[in-house]
Amino acid sequence: MNSPQPLEVPGNVATATEQLLLRSGSAVVACTQALVGANGKPCWKLATWNSNESCQQRVEHVFERVKSAADTSQLNLVFEQMYQECSHLADYFGLDIYQAVQQGRHDIQVDRMDMRYLSLIHLLASHDLPLAVKFHEMAQELYRNQGNSYVRYSRIGISLDRSTELLHDLHNRGSSLVSTIPKFDSTFAQEEFPLAQGKAALLGNSAERENQLLSLSLPEPCRRDRITLSSQDHHETARSQWITDIDDHVIRKVRFYHLNNARICNGPTGITFEENGMRRYVHSMTDIYHYTRTTGVSALNPVERHMSAAYILPRYGLNNYYHSLVDKLPALYGYKLLGLSCPIVSTYELNGTELAIARLLGIDTDTIVIDQNASVLMEAGILPNVAELRVLFFQYCSSLNTRERLLGKNIYITRHQSPDRVMENEEQVHDLVKSHGFEIVAMEQYSLDEQIAIAAHAQCIVAPHGAGLANMVFAPKQCAIVELIPDKYMTPLFFQLATDCGHPYSIVMGKVTSDVDADSTNLGWNADLETLEAVLTDVTTH
Repeated sequence: MNSPQPLEVPGNVATATEQLLLRSGSAVVACTQALVGANGKPCWKLATWNSNESCQQRVEHVFERVKSAADTSQLNLVFEQMYQECSHLADYFGLDIYQAVQQGRHDIQVDRMDMRYLSLIHLLASHDLPLAVKFHEMAQELYRNQGNSYVRYSRIGISLDRSTELLHDLHNRGSSLVSTIPKFDSTFAQEEFPLAQGKAALLGNSAERENQLLSLSLPEPCRRDRITLSSQDHHETARSQWITDIDDHVIRKVRFYHLNNARICNGPTGITFEENGMRRYVHSMTDIYHYTRTTGVSALNPVERHMSAAYILPRYGLNNYYHSLVDKLPALYGYKLLGLSCPIVSTYELNGTELAIARLLGIDTDTIVIDQNASVLMEAGILPNVAELRVLFFQYCSSLNTRERLLGKNIYITRHQSPDRVMENEEQVHDLVKSHGFEIVAMEQYSLDEQIAIAAHAQCIVAPHGAGLANMVFAPKQCAIVELIPDKYMTPLFFQLATDCGHPYSIVMGKVTSDVDADSTNLGWNADLETLEAVLTDVTTH
C-alpha cells in the first residue's frame, strides 16, 4: 500500500484563530523532535512507537502527534509511519479512505467504513478543522456513488459545520482550558472489585483520587449469543453492509467511571472531567461534534451548584422510545444495581416511559437534578458504561409483565401511521403476515403496561425498522424477531438488541424508492415480499 500524499488545502481556509485554537493546550511535543537537515534547516521527525503500549494508548498518542504537526507535510509523516509500523492503527483511522479520497478513487468498499471514517474525520479535525471540512467535501462522491452510508456521511457534515461555529466561540472564551484529545479506557487507572463492593469502591476515599475505570465482576456471567432465525433472509448481505458486526461473548463484569470534577451539558454524551487542569472527555462517549460542544460548555459556563458525589445519567441519541429502552434506562438500572442513594444528574427531563420504569426500579424521581447548562460540578461523578448494563436491564424487562394475554402469539408491529421511512407496500405486507396468522398491532395505541403485556406473550414479532420493535426487550427469551429495513438505511441496531435479549433474528431488506439525503425521514421504500414470505414460512413451520 502506498503512503498517503499531502492533501492540499487553500491557505485562506484555515484562519489564524482556528490554528491557534487547534494547537493550544494539549499538544504533546515530546513525541516529535527537530533535526537539522542537509540544507541546514530544521526538519520534523516522529519518535519511535513504544512497543509496550496498548492499542488504545497508541491511538491516543496518534491524536497527540497529529495535533502537534504544523502542516499537512508533517501530518502525512504521521500517516506514513502508521502505514509502515502500525498497520492496525492505519486501518483503525481509515487511512485507505484518506488515500482513496485524495486520489479520487472509488474502488474501495464504503459500506462498512463508517466508524473508521468517523475516526479519520475526528483525527483530521484535531489537526486542523478546515482541513477536515475540505476533506469531507472531497469524500462526498465516494459515499454518494457506493454503499448505503450517505445518510450518515451527511450527518457528519452537519456536525463539522456546527463544530466550526463552536470552535470559534470556544477560542474567544478561553480555549486553553480544553483538550480535544480523547481519553481512552486503557489510559484510565483501573481496578476490579466484586459487584457487591461497587458502591463503596466508587464513592469511598474520593479525595485526591485519580480518574478511574472500575470493573465490577458479576456473581454469575451472562452469555450473549447471536442467533440467526432463518436461512431464507438477507442476513449475509446485511452483514456485509453494516457499520459494525455483532459478536458473541460472555459478560462477566460491568464498568463504571469515577471522574473528578465532572460536568455535563445538554447534548448526547455531554460529559467532561478534569485532568491536569484541563477538561477532557471519554472517547467512547462522544464524537466530532459533541466533543466540541461538550468541552466548551462544561469548561467555561459558571458553576451554580457543587455536589460531593452524583450519578451521571448520560443521554444517547434522540429523546424517543427506542433510546429510552436501549440507552437511557440501562444507565438508570446501573444506579439500582449499585444500590446508590446519591443524587442523579441528567441533562434531560425524563419522559413518561423513563419515569414509569424508574419508579418500578424503586428510584425517587423527584431527586433527579436536571442540568442542561453544565452548572453542576460533581467532585466525584459516577458514569456508567452502558454496553454491559443493557443485557442485565433487558433481563429485568422480561420479568415486568403483570397482565393477562391481550393479543396472539404472533404479532406484526405496524408503522402505517408514521410519516417517516414510509413503506409504500405495507398494505401488501399486512395481507401477507395475516395469511401466516399474525395480528397487526399499532403499539402507540396502547399504554406502556399493555405494550409490555403484548410483547411478553409474543412468540414471534415482525416489524419494520422503528422504535416499536424495541418492545422486544419485554418479550420472553427466544422470541423470534423479523426486521424489515430499507437497503439504504442499513444498521445492525436491532440485531444488536435481539442478541442482547437472547432472541433469534432475521432481516428482510427492501428497495429504497426515493433519493437519499441527510434527512433520512424522507425515505420511501418497498419491502421484499418474496423473501418475507419465505422467512415467515420457515419461522411458522418450525
